Amino acid sequence: MSIEAREARQPWILLSPSLTAITLLLFVPLLFILVYSFWLRTAVGDVEPAFSLENWRDAVTDPFYRDILLNTLKIAAITTVVCALMGYPAAYFIARARGNKAFLLLLLMLPFWISYIIRTMSWIYILGTSGALNTTLMWLGLIDEPIQMLYNETTVILGLVHFLLPFMVLNVYVSLEGIDRTLEDAAGSLGATKWQAFLQVVLPLSLPGLAAGALLCFVLGAGTYITPAVLGGPRDAMFANLVFEAIITQLNWPLGGDAVAAPAGGAGYAGDGLQPFPRPRSVDEGAQLMGWRAIQIWTVLVYLFMFLPIVVVVMLSFNDSQFGSFPMTGLSLRWFEELFQNEAILRALRTSLILGLLTALISTTLGVLASLALVRYNVPFRNAISTVLIAPILVPEVVLAVALLLFLQFLGVHKSFTLLLLGHVIFTLPFVILVVQARLMGIRRDVEEAAMSLGASPIQTFFTITLPLLTPAVAAGALFAFTISFDDITGTLFWKPGGVETVPTQIFAMLRNSISPEINALGSLMIMITAGLPILGMAISRWLSVRKSRQQAK
Repeated sequence: MSIEAREARQPWILLSPSLTAITLLLFVPLLFILVYSFWLRTAVGDVEPAFSLENWRDAVTDPFYRDILLNTLKIAAITTVVCALMGYPAAYFIARARGNKAFLLLLLMLPFWISYIIRTMSWIYILGTSGALNTTLMWLGLIDEPIQMLYNETTVILGLVHFLLPFMVLNVYVSLEGIDRTLEDAAGSLGATKWQAFLQVVLPLSLPGLAAGALLCFVLGAGTYITPAVLGGPRDAMFANLVFEAIITQLNWPLGGDAVAAPAGGAGYAGDGLQPFPRPRSVDEGAQLMGWRAIQIWTVLVYLFMFLPIVVVVMLSFNDSQFGSFPMTGLSLRWFEELFQNEAILRALRTSLILGLLTALISTTLGVLASLALVRYNVPFRNAISTVLIAPILVPEVVLAVALLLFLQFLGVHKSFTLLLLGHVIFTLPFVILVVQARLMGIRRDVEEAAMSLGASPIQTFFTITLPLLTPAVAAGALFAFTISFDDITGTLFWKPGGVETVPTQIFAMLRNSISPEINALGSLMIMITAGLPILGMAISRWLSVRKSRQQAK
């Protein structure tokens, strides 16, 4: 085989594991459920491969299904609008702050790393009849008896906004950071006020980021399962709850396949610091400073909104009361002691750790290989391949979960730890690729070429030159994969075999029975794990960078 032919094959060898995994575990199952949705249900859990429009007709004409679909669209739309209204000013403030931008963005994104089920559960402690808000209002004398605030559409939207707001802020921030500040200065030199410059220059240029954030919030909001299940009432069921009920409870798999077919197509389309105030020199400048002050205050409120649920869970984990409610009766570590004596929780913790580590190992290996192929080789159809590799992010997790489950069940592959691991690898792989690819593009190619010119083979060059420079990104990608796997619940509920629980599914099972103080202790433990690991990773990355700079200085 010639050298040219060998070099032409190398990128495809690197890409083949990731492309094969995503094709077999995502695209083939998505195509299968589209066909499956037309099959006829003949008995409980049984189907006949005969063409039928019965499931589609039920989904479209049955008032029950139609109301759930409309309710899903309404809640997702309202959530998206609220996220935009809350997130845009905060993103604008961070982008225009004088220094400390990275810290401000990290601080706002930190709750994103906290367990989703814990953040959702925390609103019960805030809005419940014995929660922080009712207790405070009664203490102030504003109400005589607790107000029922939970288990309605408003609390579902509130929980979704808390979950999705970081996605909106991050997208808008990136868009704002890409705007040339001299354009605003030019508008000001032509007589435009700050407000006019914002409306005519900044806002139009930031619309792509706003649209991306809105699309992401809408798709993720429409596909969520946990928030309406924990915070909503019977009338607040959404699309994912319908799918879970059809697949897991009723065993109506064709209807479940029908329910996820349309969102899968929509997801595919989706793929295409505080400074002191100077004294104003004019009335107009004073008005502008007042506007900036309002943005600052709004941003502070957004930060409080993001961190309040986390603080409440941590406080109650040390509460001596067995009811886990306010007011606190005293400080105690008893719930942590009971937590570490609970065999069910310890088994779930071991399962989550093993699953997370294996997911991180496999996803990181595949992600590094795919990133090398995309960045270091001239691959045909590079953009199309990149879209394929990040496709699992664009598909709502409930769609991915149902598609993979139904496809493998059809092949006779039953639920197992292997299925659970494969599912976690598929939806964590894109995060690793995005992180490693971004870092790899910043590594100078001539350094690698110099090593090869001295006789090093491509493999030797990778391990002696590329990998050491890539280590922070590899560690960050592995951290992403581990944390996302450790926190996942929606896909895990569909894929896990009977008798196997992870920490999030164990918490969810405990919540469905009663709220035990042990859940708060477990929540605090998960907060330390899921938030502490990213902070530790960034600290290690910073230490490596400082060490490298000092070595170069010598």
